[in-house]
Amino acid sequence: MQSFDLPKKTLTLWQIRFALAAVLLLVAAAFLCKLSLYFLIPLGVLALFFAFVIIIYFPAYFKSCKIRFLKGTVIIERGVFIKSTNIMPFSRMIFSELLSTPLSRLMGLSAVTLKSARRVLIIPEIRTEDAKSFISLITREEQL
Repeated sequence: MQSFDLPKKTLTLWQIRFALAAVLLLVAAAFLCKLSLYFLIPLGVLALFFAFVIIIYFPAYFKSCKIRFLKGTVIIERGVFIKSTNIMPFSRMIFSELLSTPLSRLMGLSAVTLKSARRVLIIPEIRTEDAKSFISLITREEQL
């Protein structure tokens, strides 16, 4: 059985992405506060929500994420409030691909997308070397 843990860089990457989106949304909402002070309360609630997600939810989510490979299948367990386990046999996969954004490439990370007839399974960003070895593991299993 082979196992991949999500690196700490993955958590940092997702926190950066979400923080950038939060800042853009909060700046846009701050302009509404110029129109009326009634928008100040929703702006504060929104800022607290973003802080909760960045500081508490993302670390808990990435701590719960477990990726294992066992006898020609990939098993992904994840979730904080709603736990899910996804099991996909390599024999059911139609294709797989590596995804990386410029920011994830800077950090040496790539996500893996696995596609079967009825399901798309996305493995969050792992080290690019691990992702490439996973893809080679899948292709090696398919050739046997």
